[in-house]
Amino acid sequence: MVGKCCILMLKYDANDVVMFVAAAEAGTLSGAAKELGVPTSTVSRSLTRLEQDLQMLLINRSSKGFVLTDAGMEYLESCRHALRALSDGKEQLDRHRLNPTGVIRIACPGTMIRHLLTPMMGNLVNAFPNLKIDLQDYIPTHVPLPRLDVDIIFMVSPPNDSSRMIRSYPCAKRGLFATEDYLRKYGHPKSPLQLANHRCVGINRWELTNDQTTMNPSVTFHVTTGDPVVSRQLAMDGVGITVLPLWIAKTPALRGILVHVLPDWAPPPIPLVALYCSPNVLTPKIKKVLDFLSEYIGTDKDPRLEHTTASECFISSRSQA
Repeated sequence: MVGKCCILMLKYDANDVVMFVAAAEAGTLSGAAKELGVPTSTVSRSLTRLEQDLQMLLINRSSKGFVLTDAGMEYLESCRHALRALSDGKEQLDRHRLNPTGVIRIACPGTMIRHLLTPMMGNLVNAFPNLKIDLQDYIPTHVPLPRLDVDIIFMVSPPNDSSRMIRSYPCAKRGLFATEDYLRKYGHPKSPLQLANHRCVGINRWELTNDQTTMNPSVTFHVTTGDPVVSRQLAMDGVGITVLPLWIAKTPALRGILVHVLPDWAPPPIPLVALYCSPNVLTPKIKKVLDFLSEYIGTDKDPRLEHTTASECFISSRSQA
């Protein structure tokens, strides 16, 4: 009977059902109006409309009030059950929002898994104990195609034609770094143009900005790689000059080893975006995880930071634009 009543409610305004139940429990139209905070005429029209939709008389009106017909009493009980079921359903959804369940699948570069997600995974699991997390890593230069079986994909640049929604996180500042031994042997470059005389480690064309001036120096890559961890190791080994995120180059263990080259010239910050599949609203588990990560990524709680501040290593995605 509850299921049948819920199906019928879909055929007309559910507010009419609410007003009918309120009127039946109050005993008068004015009492229902006061309870619902609407004019008495609104309740009267609502009841008339409901009876017309049902093609059934639910109440017998009189100058002293009204009484329910037999059909009205039976319908009242069904409506109470239906409204109670709807209320229980909302409570279940609210509990799901507060403590999401199921599996959430996250795809991101391996570097991000090792240096960002893994250190905070214990806090994430403790915050949402009923949520299982499936981490899938990929090489940044081989971004996986959007798949329905992946809830969130982290990328270092937003795609131009994505059908997914995007949330942006703070960008990672970058700089040029090399060892003091290498610079002593090959010289400290005084301008980006002098990078042409140096061995370099990296990928793609370098772009350096100083205030309002942007340059694309001609560089020779002795080793080509897009992995910042590999680039850091090669720079430490004296192979040459490389571009590194500041959070990875300015750890306490490296401050006496790597030198910031051309500190007044900076490569563009690395953006970080999360793509998620949601045509209208976020599902509870995706929203909760993204909100949780927002408390860490690019903030002073970011696990990639060691004895430094977020303002030194990150910049707002809006500021970068």
